[in-house]
Amino acid sequence: MKTEEELLDLKKTIDEAKPTVSELTGQQKTLMAQLKEEWKCPSTEASNKKITAFLTQLKDIDQQISDKSTELETKYEL
Repeated sequence: MKTEEELLDLKKTIDEAKPTVSELTGQQKTLMAQLKEEWKCPSTEASNKKITAFLTQLKDIDQQISDKSTELETKYEL
C-alpha cells in the first residue's frame, strides 16, 4: 500500500496533467473537424485510405514522367 505522501504526489501529478489533457483533447477535436471539413474524411482510418490512394497516384504519375522522359531522350538522342 502506498504511503500518504506517495498518494499526495500522485494526486499532484494527476492534477498537473489535467490541463494538458484538456488542451490536447481540444486540439484533437479541432483537427478532426478540419479533417472532416477540408478532406471529407470522417475518421483517421478514412484519411489513411485517402493518403494511400494519393501516394499510389503520385507513384503512377512519377512513373509516367519517367517513361516519357526516357522516351524523349531516346527519340532525340539526348
